[in-house]
Amino acid sequence: MFNFRFHPRSFWLGFLAASLFWWLASKLRPYAIKIRQRLKERASKAQEKRSLSAEQVQRNNTLELVQKQHLAAPLFSLDEILIPPRLLAPPPTFSPGKDLPSQDIAQKILPYMPDWPAMALAYQAPTLTLEEALQGGANLALIGPPGSGKTVTLADCLSQIARQETESEDLNQLVPLYLSAANLLLQIPTENPVETMVSTLQANPTPRTIRQLPDLVQALLEKGLALLVVDGLDELPSKDVRSVTQYIGKVLGRFPNLRVVVTASDQYIDGLLDLGLVPMAVAGWSKQDRVDFAQRWGRLWERYATPQEEVAEGTSIDPLLLTGSNQHRLASRERPANHLFGSRGQSLGKNRGV
Repeated sequence: MFNFRFHPRSFWLGFLAASLFWWLASKLRPYAIKIRQRLKERASKAQEKRSLSAEQVQRNNTLELVQKQHLAAPLFSLDEILIPPRLLAPPPTFSPGKDLPSQDIAQKILPYMPDWPAMALAYQAPTLTLEEALQGGANLALIGPPGSGKTVTLADCLSQIARQETESEDLNQLVPLYLSAANLLLQIPTENPVETMVSTLQANPTPRTIRQLPDLVQALLEKGLALLVVDGLDELPSKDVRSVTQYIGKVLGRFPNLRVVVTASDQYIDGLLDLGLVPMAVAGWSKQDRVDFAQRWGRLWERYATPQEEVAEGTSIDPLLLTGSNQHRLASRERPANHLFGSRGQSLGKNRGV
């Protein structure tokens, strides 16, 4: 039979211990909550610091990569030889029943011909930079014939974004993700579009690896802070262009705030317009741009390529001879595109043109 005995001393000792415990717990609870919040804040700051570090490395990788996207990269950096690229400005939009917007005289006379920007350039039609074209959240497809300057137009704008030196704070916050269309095509069979993007980024010839790259890309896509750039789409056959376009559409469907810029052929842009990408034609060079390029090339050649002993002895070729010959040849060309650096390499490891 159960034998129950009541011990007053044990009862009151247990009662006092429990009361003391709960009293201490009630007093320490606010401090425990503050300690927990501080630990969460420290963990969040540490995660943010690692993310910012990875973000900066990604910016630096992109900057070094795009600065090499021209054939004279072994001699000069892109910033040294660059003639600032321009895009042919599309005609202003208007709504029925409202006053027509003001237009340049060239826009009134000439139709908008993005597949033939040389005509508009000859009459000094309005142009704009890629940075200006990206304002307002636009997604773009840079179009033009081979060697027209699409890659270098991208490289110039991405350099400014990577340095956070654009005049737009929204663009400065974006982190560029620069992909080769040929490398992307090799990774597309993977089911997860984010993994495909990460694998393509890791295939870029960059000196620094980012261990947190998958987490960084995922975070940038979710926050709408990524600028996806697909270069070399115009170098692929039509069936592969459709594959890459379908991939871009899949990524945009999952992350609608993603910003996108691609380079495409002026003869084939199947599917890009359906994704909301606006085609913009590279304006190319004017005659004065070609003269400026020849002069810049001559100065850089004398500084970097001419042996110093020849300069000291006075036996080197006078740069005025090179510059004068190039000026005459460039200024007399009909083709306006900055094609002197043109190259049709399939991978990022090969330099492609201005």
